[in-house]
Amino acid sequence: LGLSRKMLQINARMIRVTLVVVFLAVAYSAIEQSKEQTGSIQSPPARLDAIDTCSGDNWGMPHQTRKPYRTTYTTDLQSACMAALSKDNMKPMAHILENATVNHYLNNKDFDKFVGVDLVPDNHHLYEPGGFWGHNLEYKHVRRDYMRAANCEAEQPDGSTWTATRIGPFRTTGGYDWSQVGWDNLWDMRNKLLKHPHGIYVLEQFSGAVTADGTRLGNPPIHIHHIHVGPSPGVRQRADATGCLFGKACYDPSRIFEHHGDYQCSGVPDGPQPTLSDSSAPGSTASPHKGITSGGLECFTESVPDGYGKLLTRPLGLEGDINDIRAPNSTVLEWYYQLAARWVPKLDCSEYPLATDDDETDTDVAEPSQTKEPATSVPEDSNKKNKKKKAKLPSAVHPRPKAMSFHNFAGPGYLDEKQSSLVFNHQVPTDVESVFWYSGRMHHSGTLLRLKQHAHNIIYKESIFFAATPAQLGLTKENKLMPTHPYQVVRTKEAGFANNVELKKFILERLKKSHDNFDAHSATRRSLRTAHNASNTEHATTAPHVDDHGPRAICQAINSFEHIDGYMYDRREPTCCVPWEFTKGEIFTVVGFNKIVTEKGAAYQGAHPYIAPIIVGHINWWISYDTHEVPEKSHFSLIQYTNNPDVQFEDFANMHEDKLMFLLNGGTSLDPESTQYKMFRHAVYVYQHPLVVPLFVVFCVLSVRIILYLRKACLFVMYEGNEAEMMGLTVHHAQD
Repeated sequence: LGLSRKMLQINARMIRVTLVVVFLAVAYSAIEQSKEQTGSIQSPPARLDAIDTCSGDNWGMPHQTRKPYRTTYTTDLQSACMAALSKDNMKPMAHILENATVNHYLNNKDFDKFVGVDLVPDNHHLYEPGGFWGHNLEYKHVRRDYMRAANCEAEQPDGSTWTATRIGPFRTTGGYDWSQVGWDNLWDMRNKLLKHPHGIYVLEQFSGAVTADGTRLGNPPIHIHHIHVGPSPGVRQRADATGCLFGKACYDPSRIFEHHGDYQCSGVPDGPQPTLSDSSAPGSTASPHKGITSGGLECFTESVPDGYGKLLTRPLGLEGDINDIRAPNSTVLEWYYQLAARWVPKLDCSEYPLATDDDETDTDVAEPSQTKEPATSVPEDSNKKNKKKKAKLPSAVHPRPKAMSFHNFAGPGYLDEKQSSLVFNHQVPTDVESVFWYSGRMHHSGTLLRLKQHAHNIIYKESIFFAATPAQLGLTKENKLMPTHPYQVVRTKEAGFANNVELKKFILERLKKSHDNFDAHSATRRSLRTAHNASNTEHATTAPHVDDHGPRAICQAINSFEHIDGYMYDRREPTCCVPWEFTKGEIFTVVGFNKIVTEKGAAYQGAHPYIAPIIVGHINWWISYDTHEVPEKSHFSLIQYTNNPDVQFEDFANMHEDKLMFLLNGGTSLDPESTQYKMFRHAVYVYQHPLVVPLFVVFCVLSVRIILYLRKACLFVMYEGNEAEMMGLTVHHAQD
């Protein structure tokens, strides 16, 4: 009993000591966390303050005051196509859409492993054996007519036409599932181009989830992860990645249209629409973005800059992923995906009222309410052919737009065996501030019309697009701001800065210093160029050049989101850009600042939301620009950049080779001339050479002959020259 009593006393003391230690540990952890938070003070709400001449959010359009969307969806598209896109008029998707593709993945884990259900089983045989998709998709027990589709053509009073496609139904229950969609020959472009051989101008497009009656669904409940429209064949999931290496057509990642989850605007769709006065100030501390991103779901109908159109001269394809981001096991939601475009044909100049070759590009695109009826009179000197064409025109002819171009500045990204890495995200730690940047050279000369950004607002805070070199911004190895790999971030504290406020100040100060140094020498440069032009009249330079302006900030974008039911949802990033005339070869640099994540989780995480240690991000910019080319042409392109302006990836014929090289490096490589890469390139070149097959046959024949000769020689040695015995053994083996 005495021993037991003593043991109880010891145990009681140990319990007290343990409780004291636990208390001290918790207190120490709280103090350290407080110190860490104090040392890495989260920057105040991001503001458009990096460019002195920016007074507020201009949507990245320095020359236009009208917002790039219209509020006519319900009247021009929903009502006009109500019957044509109804359930009763929908037919099996495989019967009316080319290369129709719909896959469903239950969650992120299945998505990464390509494990899902093929909802268009009639087209399962179209998956290429060498591709990533198809092998792990169940299709044998799927009803053949489950996924359906319908098309609609709705002519507008101004002579333009809405063409829409709706696919569905999707029946989802949340949990961040993945509905993967795709088809080719979008909007029946082949037939449209046969009818309009000069091409068509697309003036605006709509992309979004809708209900059966066409009512738009926002985020939440449906998140548009991405919709990419590019040259046909445009269904990436059907591409033969292996065959592409050996002569087959590669998937072209150029973007003609795109839609991402952060393009929805704040506010309700039927509320007051924004004006420039709303963006005169970036906002207040209480609500930093109030009033400057309103528009709601109207932003799903995106229009091109006034007076312009995307001139399309070839068929298109689409691929994309869409998520139901509600809580897992939510009630079944039935919805559809709808894609539409408003377009006008490119006619001969004689077919436009009062239009000539000289003024064809100077006419602004008018609002339908502003469009006038075309002149019915014909000049006296017009010939009968022109009179015949005039008689065939619709009651209204849309003013002829000017062709604009569209380019994607794609940042570097990691790449592994998971499907989620195929869109080249970069991985961002959530517990520290960091910076992500890349640089490159402009691939065309032109005038900026609009520069917009796609980013993941949960982790990203702001981004600045500079017309400057990395060195002019201080992004060097000496300043500890050069990442080990292009697809990696630089942790702000590890670079010697207390937080991103200090780092941003450093970069802007280096920019100012570089600009001041430029100003000191600009007069000499101009005089030298003037002398060069005077002595070399054939090669005189008249186009704007970076040296005419010096290094400067062109655009700044800041994050934006809405809190709904306690969770954060991405919204369009307020953006301000200044006018920019750029030259082919001019160097640009994009710098993105990432924040510490303090908001816990999302609805799709279920009852126990959490902050993941790593969140993938994108900081990609999309530029609409005018090349001033004659004859006019729309260029559509995508280039992936690195931390070296002279190392970028744009050769689509070798894109899959680059991806295989990226796999060896874990992502976008900064050294395309590495030994591994050279060996791989040489192997592919040798395989593709026309003499490979005949040389391989010769090699096989010679190898067989050599093996037979060596065998005969060995037998001769074994039997010490006894030819009869050796020949008998040879015949015996041959008979066997």
